[in-house]
Amino acid sequence: MSELITATTSSFSARWNGKGSGATHNGGFWHPNSQGDLRPIGSVGVPHYNDINGSYNDQKSGASKDGAFWRPIPPNGYVALGDVAMTGLTQAPATSDVWCVRQDLVKQGSFASNSIWDDKKSGAKSDVSIWEIRGVGRTDPDTEIEMAAVYIGAIRASQNYNAPDSVFAQVPVV
Repeated sequence: MSELITATTSSFSARWNGKGSGATHNGGFWHPNSQGDLRPIGSVGVPHYNDINGSYNDQKSGASKDGAFWRPIPPNGYVALGDVAMTGLTQAPATSDVWCVRQDLVKQGSFASNSIWDDKKSGAKSDVSIWEIRGVGRTDPDTEIEMAAVYIGAIRASQNYNAPDSVFAQVPVV
């Protein structure tokens, strides 16, 4: 049994969306709310959102709200499993906003074949694409039945339109 306790949630706070940025596609980004002693491991993104009220920053993009993506710097022996979306250009997330996980409790994942969102045609000063982290399916060695892949929904920002280095695609061992 793993030492890592995981849970799913349906409780999120809106962080940023690309509405008005001029980017080819819309994207919205939310951050899970803490649940008791459990903490989020990263923000989530949704492509082609309809609308909401409410690293990279979108400076000069023309979006209705400024936004940025931040990458936690984990302590030695720990891994940050996802990046954090924030409203505003310079306000970094609090260190309590996302928790890092012990390195021995994660395994290699992968990135989705296409980005969730990118800022193409937005006019922002720098480029970004946002990629969902996915678990890699495995086969149970005793039954040879393929097990479901771990899904955490966390995102990683890339400072170009290519997927980030695969070293940043880590998922919990379950």
